[in-house]
Amino acid sequence: MRKLKLSNPNYAFIGNGGMSCGVAACQAPSAGKITIWGNNTDAVIACNSLRENQTYLAGIALPPNIIFTDNNNFLTEQKFDLILCGVPTQYIRSVLLKLKPPPANSSVISLSKGLELVSCKKPTEIIKEIWPHVNVSALSGPAQAEEVARFKPCTLVLASKQEDEAKKIQNLLNTPTFRIYHSTDVIGVEIAGALKNVIGIAAGINDGLQFGDNAKSAIITRGCAEIARLGEIMGAKKETFFGLAGMGDLITTCISPYGRNYSLGIKIGKGNTLETVLKESKKVCEGVTTVQVMLDLSKQFKVELPIANEVYAVLFKGKNPLQGVKSLMERSPKSEFY
Repeated sequence: MRKLKLSNPNYAFIGNGGMSCGVAACQAPSAGKITIWGNNTDAVIACNSLRENQTYLAGIALPPNIIFTDNNNFLTEQKFDLILCGVPTQYIRSVLLKLKPPPANSSVISLSKGLELVSCKKPTEIIKEIWPHVNVSALSGPAQAEEVARFKPCTLVLASKQEDEAKKIQNLLNTPTFRIYHSTDVIGVEIAGALKNVIGIAAGINDGLQFGDNAKSAIITRGCAEIARLGEIMGAKKETFFGLAGMGDLITTCISPYGRNYSLGIKIGKGNTLETVLKESKKVCEGVTTVQVMLDLSKQFKVELPIANEVYAVLFKGKNPLQGVKSLMERSPKSEFY
């Protein structure tokens, strides 16, 4: 029997980036009040007055029930049915330490995709470490913010160790254009969401080099094999990497013109340096930091990650992208499945 959807739920979003604003806009028609916290006061004022996030979602009007704030106590001054964290992974810790914590047993959903430098921790682990009193889950899958905000259909997976919690959130967030499946494989969903950004950079480099569709298909499929290989040894379920959070999100990341990591890869493939590309970009490319963590994990778990290794060498060691491709193509022959 289908559960009745809660009438006009109130949502809080931590971080005023593209994904937070995209999901907020998508949920607005069936929501009560939506409050989005931002760290930059000028940006908050601009979003409230223009009814648009010109930095991340230019040209998309934001509904009137979305309010932006820079009040660090906002999570305790109003009751929220869900709290969604869209802060880039490297800043989650500092942001949460700045905010006054929400009430005990609050439902907090991570929208972030990445791994923290040095600690190698996943977003839900960082949130739980700072706020041990809340229920944490991860929402991931093929969902570009620009399309979500324009009510184009998308499907995602909500992962929680507490299946009842996942089902509750699933029922709350499902809309005619925003469909959610539930899972208990939090490790798999977060590892897939983080590592696909590295493969997205590789796909962009491929297109920057104009190597075509055959090569990109190889990057996607062999990239998925790398992600699954590492994820499984870390305790994830293999099937997760061939679902929405895995192959689904990986495909979108490797083909979408909205993709920040893919776009960065294209510029690198065309001969730009990482320093130049990052200096020109206003958006965070999670894959740049995640590839550094991947190398640490590959050593820790003794897992071979050839594509990630070449991406790292191109980004941080000055290796020519053509040489990176040559290194991959000339590796010793292997079985496809090992």
